[in-house]
Amino acid sequence: MVLPKLLVALSVVTAMLTVDAQRLRAAQIVLPLTAFGQATTANGDGTGFSVSEGADAVFSEYNVPAADGVGEQRGILEFSTAGLPTGAMITAVTLNFSITLFKELPGPFPHRPEIVFFGYAANGVIDATDAAESGKVSLTFRNLAYEISAQGSDAVALDPIDVQSLVATTPAALGIMLYNGRTNVAAGFATTGEGAPTLVLTFDAVPEPSLPTVVALVLLLRPRRGTRP
Repeated sequence: MVLPKLLVALSVVTAMLTVDAQRLRAAQIVLPLTAFGQATTANGDGTGFSVSEGADAVFSEYNVPAADGVGEQRGILEFSTAGLPTGAMITAVTLNFSITLFKELPGPFPHRPEIVFFGYAANGVIDATDAAESGKVSLTFRNLAYEISAQGSDAVALDPIDVQSLVATTPAALGIMLYNGRTNVAAGFATTGEGAPTLVLTFDAVPEPSLPTVVALVLLLRPRRGTRP
């Protein structure tokens, strides 16, 4: 008789755990920008970057030939993940930003900046490796670049699956490198003040087991009379 009762108790606890799992709590968090920098090189081959920190804006441009000694610039943004709960399942990601400089080549079909948002697990400190493409993942849906069409406020939806893969490694920050794939056009991203970028994550947080579930587990696992503990 002990085994059937045990199986019944186990099935009840399993059902209670299933109910707990279904009580996913939808939430949203704004990850703060904690580090940002400007990567610059005179080369046009994506190498030789030097990095400076703390500018009011970071620029993304690619010049052929180099203009005023600048072959390419890439902006670097890092957002703290300290407030993101462990086990959070990310369902949506939005990067809000403000364009302070916009350079296009006008014409019947304007040539405008196209930005790829490369993501990486960051440490909250800007260095030259943050400017490299290697070891990073494109965060835009279907790896498509995002066209900047004017100055002012803007926002781009990022792929939550790719972002989830990065935060799963529990980095100190989530980094985004701003890569412009079009030549002789540029975009400047504000980094301070009201136009500073924000990274908004919507996620489902797994709740702690409810009290009835915990009690049921304790009773199920409690040694019974006549049995070994």
